[in-house]
Amino acid sequence: TALHTAATQGHIDVVNLLLKTNSHLAKIAKNNGKTALHSAARMGHVEVVKSLIGNDASIGFRTDKKGQTALHMAVKGQNEWIVLELVKPDPAVLSVENNKGNTPLHIATIKGRTKIVRCLVSFAGINLNAINKAGETALDIAEKIGNAELVSVLKEAGAATGKDLGKPQNPAKQLKQTVSDIKHEVQSQLQQSRQTGARIQRIAKRLKKLHINGLNNAINSATVVAVLIATIAFAAIFTIPGQYEEDRTKGTLLLGQARIANRAPFLVFFIFDSLALFISLAVVVVQTSVVVIEQKAKKKLVFEIN
Repeated sequence: TALHTAATQGHIDVVNLLLKTNSHLAKIAKNNGKTALHSAARMGHVEVVKSLIGNDASIGFRTDKKGQTALHMAVKGQNEWIVLELVKPDPAVLSVENNKGNTPLHIATIKGRTKIVRCLVSFAGINLNAINKAGETALDIAEKIGNAELVSVLKEAGAATGKDLGKPQNPAKQLKQTVSDIKHEVQSQLQQSRQTGARIQRIAKRLKKLHINGLNNAINSATVVAVLIATIAFAAIFTIPGQYEEDRTKGTLLLGQARIANRAPFLVFFIFDSLALFISLAVVVVQTSVVVIEQKAKKKLVFEIN
């Protein structure tokens, strides 16, 4: 709904306007069961949370399809002011468990949110030793993930492990929880791998484009050089040193014949000039026809040029 969008993006003025128009909008949930309060709490928008709670405090106990309240969402972040606002109407929300039996304290510990855990354990009515369906307390989780700071905070607040409480963890439930954690981790790694693969493909496309541009520039340069050589060679044939015979009565040359036509250096010049002309023209023809189409031909030509 519009309220969900405004709450997610933190547009407090829009949220207030919508609630003023219809206060029941705050109770509408998305397909996953999340209300606008869930979204605002997760995104860290304190003013929006205040407005929604002020409109109807009962929505603080609404759960999504995973059994999560807005407080479960808030403790995943870093903003303890939102936690305070959500607990203020009724501290009983601290004891609400999600589908896996995790209280907000469990979730904050799992996420490693030390600041949030400190905030939660400061509430008088919190159950520090709530046990989830895997048979774990918050302290069990802190020790399992190896977070010494969280372990210290929880112990100072008086938290205990399931073993200390005389309720050893259920091996079957613990195994199920471990498998679930591994599954989520694998899914996360696969998602990261797909994203990395997509980035690599985009980089490869850009490199290929740059490579093609480089080939085209090299070929264009070679074509320009070939055209210049052909032009010079063609012009050289008609610009012969010594000019032409203009008086038919003098000498043995025909009228209009080059005066150096019969000399060996001129013949050598003529042969090599002709070769330069036709080779240059051949290069131009190849580069403007076959090479333009064939990618392999481009690479081979650049290799030969180099």
